[in-house]
Amino acid sequence: MRIVEAEWATQFETALPRLSAEILQEMETRKENPSKEFLESVAKTYNVDELYIIDEDLKVAATTFDADLDLDMSSFSQEYTDYLEGIVGAGRVSVDRVSVSTKTGLLKKYAYYSPVGSRIIFNADVTILDRIGGKSEIDLGAFLYDDFLTNVKRSHSYIADFDLFTLSQIDRWSLIRQGSKLDEGIAQRFLQGDSEIVDKNTDHRIYRLMSLSEHGMPGLRFVAAITIDDAAYARYQPERALYFLLFGITASLFTSIVLSEAFFRRFFTSRVDALIAGVDRINSTPEHRIELKGNDELSDTAASINRLAEEAARRDRDLRDLNAQLEQEVDRRTLEMQNAMAIAEEANRAKSIFLATMSHELRTPLNAIIGYAQFLPIAMNRNFDKDKLADTAASIERAGLHLLNVINSILDLSKIEAGQYELAIDVHPVRRMIEDAIDLCAPLIRQRDIQVELTCDPDATGRFDRTAMLQVTLNILNNAAKFSPILGRVTITAAIVDNEMRVTIADQGMGMDAIGVERALEPFQQLVSDDVTKAHGGTGLGLAIVKRIVDLHGGTLEIDSTPGVGTKVGYSLPQ
Repeated sequence: MRIVEAEWATQFETALPRLSAEILQEMETRKENPSKEFLESVAKTYNVDELYIIDEDLKVAATTFDADLDLDMSSFSQEYTDYLEGIVGAGRVSVDRVSVSTKTGLLKKYAYYSPVGSRIIFNADVTILDRIGGKSEIDLGAFLYDDFLTNVKRSHSYIADFDLFTLSQIDRWSLIRQGSKLDEGIAQRFLQGDSEIVDKNTDHRIYRLMSLSEHGMPGLRFVAAITIDDAAYARYQPERALYFLLFGITASLFTSIVLSEAFFRRFFTSRVDALIAGVDRINSTPEHRIELKGNDELSDTAASINRLAEEAARRDRDLRDLNAQLEQEVDRRTLEMQNAMAIAEEANRAKSIFLATMSHELRTPLNAIIGYAQFLPIAMNRNFDKDKLADTAASIERAGLHLLNVINSILDLSKIEAGQYELAIDVHPVRRMIEDAIDLCAPLIRQRDIQVELTCDPDATGRFDRTAMLQVTLNILNNAAKFSPILGRVTITAAIVDNEMRVTIADQGMGMDAIGVERALEPFQQLVSDDVTKAHGGTGLGLAIVKRIVDLHGGTLEIDSTPGVGTKVGYSLPQ
């Protein structure tokens, strides 16, 4: 029997990896578990009766036997669960477990294979009955009973009857798939841990949980029901007592010589085996630790190995953490580089906008000044009337003032950015400052027929740098008048509320969206079309200067704007 099993296992050492490769290729192609039809085809090719794919949770993921689909293999026994988990990712064929049926004459053996790096276990079983000569039901029964049961009865003459019961009703992996049913009450007691039960109704029947491991069938378990012949047992007792007496004398003589050495060797060998098994388990499962109690060198060695495993695990964790930190650092540096590139691109774009804007804003008034200056001598030589000469001089003055205003705006922004803009804060009338801003903006207001409404307490006073806040108010008012429709209206409200000086200027212009409001506070940003920009002029510095001056006062600037409705700009200064 064992020769047949060894031959079969050797063949499967080459067959099962090839079978596994075909299944893995099918799973990779289909991106899902293989179908029952595919598994049946592969099983037929390799002469396999049944084929199971067990996933990492020890559940049947695919099978040729539909009834077992999604079956939880870990629920059978802890020993079986440990056995399967022990070969996960091992990359080797493991042959174990036998299924025997005395009714059908079916004898099967099971094999498991888990490819290296995989958490999937392939389970296949093959009928090997034909390999022992195609034995019939009677021959197989003789193999079981003659080799085991008959020997038991021969050595125990007081046994009147001997029955076998399967545990398949309560333990799927009893590995006797067919047979007599055991009484449910007795079966439950075996489930609770009993190994021998005496029938309370009679003293002549004993139930014992037994196995055929010693007969080359590991895991084959059953319940033996033994019926005792009282008369034979009574005759057997003196013989048995004499036998045990002689055996005891012989055993004690032998034990006195070899007990210490034999016990030590057995004890030492088992502990060495446990140590080796633990090291193998750590190689496949790094989280495993060797449990070897005692105060000897083997225990110390196991403890040292555990410490080395802990250290290796700690270094592995540190390495993974370091890799994660490096990846995060690379991501952070990459993001910083991207942000820096975006800022550089934005700065380059702002520079281009600045050059384009300044080219227009500086060249236009300079050309006007030069043109009118060249025209003056001609006009004087040709005796143009004084009104014409006065208009020419006024045009030169306007162009010069505009040029001066542009240059002053650039210089003011530069001083603010450089931290050299100094404030001279004092107490000033609020209404007078706003009225001066309206007077300075009067030419544009009259040109566009804008109606300006001012609401402010004449006696209200505030603490601020008058020159700076006059420029702030003028810049806001200039934008309101510039982008309001002709015959539009601009409202200005100012008051001292809760120790704050609050000024709000609202217009009925084209308005801005949220992105436009954000961009309006950046230097040299023109938020309207080129045609509108050329029509109204401007450098895009007005609101940028406003924001920075208000910040220097420790105040806040608020812009509420709606496209097509208008814009409301307000600032608040602490008092």
